[in-house]
Amino acid sequence: MKIGTGVRICNNHAATYGGGLYNGENGTAELSDGVILYNNHADTGADDIYNTAGQKLTFCAVGTGWNLDNCNHRIDGWYDDTEGTRWNADDDLPENRHIVSVASGGYETGFQIKAAHGAEIYETTSYPIDKKADGEDEIGTVSQGKKIRFTLTSSLPKLLARYVVTASNASPANSAREIRKVRVHSASGAGTVRVHSASGAETVRVHSASGARRARSVSGDNYDNEISAQSLSEDEKYAIPDSVVETMVFHDEMNRYLKFIDGTLRVIVGRAGIEVPSGYYTVTASGSNAFRVEVDLVNLFNTGIIDYEDLTDENPITVTYEAVVTDDAIQGDELFNEAWVNDGEHDSVEGEVLDKKVPSTGGTGRGMYTGLGLLFMVTAAAAWKRKRSM
Repeated sequence: MKIGTGVRICNNHAATYGGGLYNGENGTAELSDGVILYNNHADTGADDIYNTAGQKLTFCAVGTGWNLDNCNHRIDGWYDDTEGTRWNADDDLPENRHIVSVASGGYETGFQIKAAHGAEIYETTSYPIDKKADGEDEIGTVSQGKKIRFTLTSSLPKLLARYVVTASNASPANSAREIRKVRVHSASGAGTVRVHSASGAETVRVHSASGARRARSVSGDNYDNEISAQSLSEDEKYAIPDSVVETMVFHDEMNRYLKFIDGTLRVIVGRAGIEVPSGYYTVTASGSNAFRVEVDLVNLFNTGIIDYEDLTDENPITVTYEAVVTDDAIQGDELFNEAWVNDGEHDSVEGEVLDKKVPSTGGTGRGMYTGLGLLFMVTAAAAWKRKRSM
């Protein structure tokens, strides 16, 4: 049976499995691209789609503009919703969350799935930035060849802690022909494909819409809920699912009188101040005056460089490096260096050059030196020559 484009299967309730579609024994079902199937509920498992082992089922990716009625978060894919390991991305505690994605495609495997969200990291995260030069808010007055240590400090996002789960509940996305960690259940006497409220479908059983809601949403104040200390087995270690993408990009730009010193860049992270190995971030330079450092926070967490507590308490992440004042800078030239994280606010430090080789001309900056400064020196020299001739 093929369910055509435009068919809407939403807001239905099943007492056991498959609130939206139940593909039982001897059933073959194909959901065309454009079928609208989400926000159904089932008491035992498979809120949206149940497929019996050995039966053929083909379904496409979720549509755009779908929001989950449990929490009003945007739906971004299909997820395991098997009895005993039902989808749950919004629980306060990591050990209670279950976020295992399932790829769309054709299957003959038994599974139970739900249109839901992995990690709702689609909200805008505002990253602060604090820029310093040798620990100060200003560069000050420095001479050519002076090395300056710059630091760019931000905070790890508390929002990311919300999507920590146990490793057994964070399987990577499944391939198009395979579902991992999903239990197979026999069909309980069903011999047809059950489609709820599907207008025009060949075999239809209509169930009244139910307001039942299983998973509750988490308010913004609960991102940093504490968890009790406990001993976790290898499979129970905390992890962030691969479907989560959260990257911090540090941007840094200096004017032409400051030059980055190769090999001095470091990334320090967490409450313990751990130096991140260079393989865990990417540096992209633009000449010798600008660069960006991209840090994959999910990778840092899943490899143990940062932990759950680092995320819940807004601990720091800092990029440090050294730059040198160039030799062609002259008396009064401005030094300027600014930085920002992602698309956040900018912070800058400023200073000026003190050229010990050049006497003060009464002005400041390259313009004064080349203009009024030269005029002053020429006038002074002429006056000295007249004095000698008298």
